[in-house]
Amino acid sequence: MLGRLRLLIVFLLMAGTGFSQSFVGFVDGYYGYNLNKPGSSQNLYRNFDVNHNQFSLNYAELAVEQKPGTGSPMGFRADIGFGDAAKIVHASEPGGSHFQYFQQAYLSAAKGKVQVDFGKFVTQHGAEVIETKDNWNYSRSLLFSWAIPYYHFGTRLNFTANDKVTLGASVSNGWNNVVDNNQGKTLGLQAVLKPTSKLGYVQNYMVGKEQSGANAAAVRHLWDSLVTFDVSPKLSLMANYDYGMDRSGGARVRWQGIAGYAKVSPMSKFKLIPRLEWFDDPQGFTTGTAQKLKEGTLTAELDMTETAFLRGEYRYDWSDQAAFQRNASGLLSHQSTLTIGVVYTYSKTK
Repeated sequence: MLGRLRLLIVFLLMAGTGFSQSFVGFVDGYYGYNLNKPGSSQNLYRNFDVNHNQFSLNYAELAVEQKPGTGSPMGFRADIGFGDAAKIVHASEPGGSHFQYFQQAYLSAAKGKVQVDFGKFVTQHGAEVIETKDNWNYSRSLLFSWAIPYYHFGTRLNFTANDKVTLGASVSNGWNNVVDNNQGKTLGLQAVLKPTSKLGYVQNYMVGKEQSGANAAAVRHLWDSLVTFDVSPKLSLMANYDYGMDRSGGARVRWQGIAGYAKVSPMSKFKLIPRLEWFDDPQGFTTGTAQKLKEGTLTAELDMTETAFLRGEYRYDWSDQAAFQRNASGLLSHQSTLTIGVVYTYSKTK
């Protein structure tokens, strides 16, 4: 408790400058029910809606940001958060659990079209992010959970060539580690293209040594591609593809997957969002089981106010293995879940 209080004091001091700052926060909670009634009361292969038959706090976050150029060439951002998501994101952090309360904490400097950040920042990979409010569905995809990292600690550079092209590069300690777990560093490259107002394309590549011990010399590669297309004001489409490879015990391991999304807005305050996904983990390197995982999700979103929305979701996961729990000890090749999530958001600029 004392450690959390210290974090809050540091956070408030960072927010106390005389320059223009933006404050963004949200609270995200849910109730989920797994029709398999697993004995562990856990939904397997899921982030962050992991609890069965429970009311749960997924995440509560407050972020403050001073963008460089708003009265100073220097800036900063700090995101402090609590809940199950914070614990899951930092479960493998070599530096221990005390890093989990800061999702991001970095300094920025900008000149012209170039911005440089240093510190802890969330990954540039994937179609989805840690915050539910910024995703299309309530539950996270298999790709978010098993194909990509959550965060990095290091430095990154972004060059905004024009309103259609942004290029980025980063050097970090690696995947999900403020404290490095080996002597290698990880390089990330990114290209963000916006050829038209309706079409967007993002290509990421990351390479580096991510393991310790006997596999410390192994090099991991990740290719991450994202396409978005606004067909009309009432229909948007998105697709995400990931391919990764590494080594385990000297043998090559691979994983790959693809996810497709659609967002239909028949009314201004109501949306329907289906998602279909396929993920192949032939050596069981990321999920722990050699399998092909698939899932189909249908999310309904209702805007209750300008700052709060409700999401109801049905999701069906299935595998080519008996990978899901049933009751106390049985195994099935599938699981079905029903989830209701509530998200309240807050923003202010001073």
